[in-house]
This record gives sequence, structure tokens and C-alpha cells, in this order.
Amino acid sequence: RLPAGEVGELVVRGPHVAKLGYWRSPDETAARFRQAPEGNGEIELYTGDTGSVDADGFIYFEARADDLLKHRGNRISPIEIETEACALPGVVEGCVVKKKADDTLNLFVTRSDESLTDKDILEGLKAVLEPAKIPDRVHILDTMPKSMNGKIDRKALIAR
Repeated sequence: RLPAGEVGELVVRGPHVAKLGYWRSPDETAARFRQAPEGNGEIELYTGDTGSVDADGFIYFEARADDLLKHRGNRISPIEIETEACALPGVVEGCVVKKKADDTLNLFVTRSDESLTDKDILEGLKAVLEPAKIPDRVHILDTMPKSMNGKIDRKALIAR
């Protein structure tokens, strides 16, 4: 347990948590399902999500721990940046990737307004995000690359 408002991994326990783990995935089961530290036989599920609990007991989701990026010494959530970018007028889709080759945070967007520039997007983000979360570069695309299942193809963006 952490103090109210402090961010950590969300852990679930109780009678409704699966006792057998993941189907045919013993390594994932061992990583995510653990015995409660009290030794009472309860199972805890380490969700891989980060979040916090406020003083009233409300749970707040922050991000998938696996999706967090380290940039400028801070752990940041690409989802937060993407959400703020997509809230800007004229931005249709956004995807943040970190290019390890040059250690840059890159935002790729598609737009509905042809007059919208990368500078406009950066200025809009500077108004709502902390400095550490501002992308180093904004790339405007005609179309966002997608995988076969319709999700944004992050690997294709990293390769650009």
C-alpha cells in the first residue's frame, strides 16, 4: 500500500481473482499472479497498470507500465501526450514513439486541417503538458500506418 495520491502498480486481490493464472502461459502467470504477503492464501494479480488511490478510495488509472517511456529523466505515458495532441483542433490521430537511435520523443499525427503545422501542434502541447512531455519532433503524415488488426503500427513509425 502507498500513501493516497502516490503512483504505483495497481494490484488486485480478492475472491474473484483467478487462481489458476493465464491459459498455457506459466511464465506470464508467475510474473503476474502472486501469493498475498500476509500468507492467508489469497492471490494478488499484478496488473501491469500504474495508478493511484485517493483519500476516498477512488482508483485512478495512469498508464500501462509496459508503455511508459523514459525521456529527459522522467517516466512518461505516451497515451497522455497522444490524448492531448488529438484534443487539438485539426488533429485526427496521434502516436508517440521514442527513437532510441537519437534518443528523441516523436509525435506522428494526421490532420483534418491542411494549414495546421508542426509548430502549431507543439505550441498547443506546450500549453497543456509539462516540459518533459513535449515531443522533440512532430511529424505530419497523410495516413497513419496500421497493422493487420487495425492498430497504429508503432514499429513502422520508429523505422521512419
